[in-house]
Amino acid sequence: MTGRLRLGVVGTAGRGVALVERTLAAFHRRHPQVEIAVEDTGSRHMADLVRTGELDVAFVGLFADQVPPGVVHRLLAEEPLVAVVARDHPLAGRERTALADLAEAGPLIEMRGESGLRLRVDAAFERAGVVRSVAFELGTSDAVVRFAGLGFGAALVPASAAGGAAGVAVLAVDDPAARHPISLVHPPREQSTPSARAFLTLLDAPDHRPPEETPWTCSSPDGARS
Repeated sequence: MTGRLRLGVVGTAGRGVALVERTLAAFHRRHPQVEIAVEDTGSRHMADLVRTGELDVAFVGLFADQVPPGVVHRLLAEEPLVAVVARDHPLAGRERTALADLAEAGPLIEMRGESGLRLRVDAAFERAGVVRSVAFELGTSDAVVRFAGLGFGAALVPASAAGGAAGVAVLAVDDPAARHPISLVHPPREQSTPSARAFLTLLDAPDHRPPEETPWTCSSPDGARS
């Protein structure tokens, strides 16, 4: 097989990173003549590029009702959002925090506006009825955590992004709905390129399948799912 595989991978892949990397490595071993192009331009933008055919496959931080019509969506992983603060932050000694307390303690560090994580953070503060100020907008969750550890402010990130990070305290958030997904989106298989179909076949192989299977869904033009 020759050609090109155009892949989008969100910067907050979290628990999905191992799955993406394992599948890509297997694909490259099996199809070394296929050029692999990887980009991260934000979940919403990448999902739209899949819709227009400019990306073959994308791993995004979006739930099914947030992707454009006509693309296939699969939820691969979902995890809670947690707050990260520097160890000398006023909230660092707590185990849990309310979003109002985070906003009151100072400006937040967040992902750029087109990211799926930013959508989830915006939704969490809207549910809480809290207005917050934003000090920095960054491109990856790793950068967000680093800036929080440097004392620039608090941040909300997926739990896997905070796990093991140096220089930060991690607090649970009093909002069980504050969760971040990692999902796969692509065109219907009959409309996909040969390289994309080969990649999806590898992704479905037992060695690459995520621990908890989630049914495939496809959004239709009227918004229904199948």
